[in-house]
Amino acid sequence: MAGNKEVRALNKKFRKKDKTTDVLSFPFYKNIMQRDWRMDVNFRYDRLKKNHPAFNKKEFKEVYLGDIILNFYKINKKNFKRDFNRLWIHGFLHLLGYQHDTNKDFYKMRKLENRIFKQTEKTKC
Repeated sequence: MAGNKEVRALNKKFRKKDKTTDVLSFPFYKNIMQRDWRMDVNFRYDRLKKNHPAFNKKEFKEVYLGDIILNFYKINKKNFKRDFNRLWIHGFLHLLGYQHDTNKDFYKMRKLENRIFKQTEKTKC
């Protein structure tokens, strides 16, 4: 979690965009998902690249995917859980390699975000 000033500085340094944003993702691994499945709206664990270095362990328990920075000024206090989850899901999908460079990719990613978000609404936290 960071504020506008910190997020703007990170956005400028790493994305060359001198403005604040709602969420930034910094993947530790590149291409962790099979390329042809990345923009499918039906994310499945079996579509991750099992031979990727992230999973090259005898006992697969945890994988460090990277960092997600959420701008706390973009989260509405009255709807904290909703806004937090939406931003976190968006950042998480970027860590997996999802992008929204085209309108088609944007709508596919948004559809997947919505499917995941509906599951978070069912949880009590």
